[in-house]
Amino acid sequence: TGLVDLDVQYGTSALALDLEAGRGLRQLLENPERVDPILIASSMQHESEQLYVLSAEDSLEDNILFTGDAVLGVLGELREELEWTVIDVPRHMLAPARRLLTQASAILLLVPPSLAGVRDAN
Repeated sequence: TGLVDLDVQYGTSALALDLEAGRGLRQLLENPERVDPILIASSMQHESEQLYVLSAEDSLEDNILFTGDAVLGVLGELREELEWTVIDVPRHMLAPARRLLTQASAILLLVPPSLAGVRDAN
């Protein structure tokens, strides 16, 4: 199973699993033409034999630019290599991620218990 945290600046998936976030995700998203199974494998953190994490924790001062096609390219490669892929999509990316969400076999919506959470879920 692969866990991809698409929030490259505020991502907390690696932190929650006591892993050090790398720069691999950013490299993959900013250079989609370089994406291949070897680069993806070297970019992922191994939490266990069954869980691999692809995340980043970049500076807020960095301007990180990537396209929806770059995300789909990375996820396409992950589908070839892994049985399951879980994607953590931050709420500020929900509109651009619509194409990504249409390809999901299941969507689990986690909502913080707040008025803003209810508003954003709506």
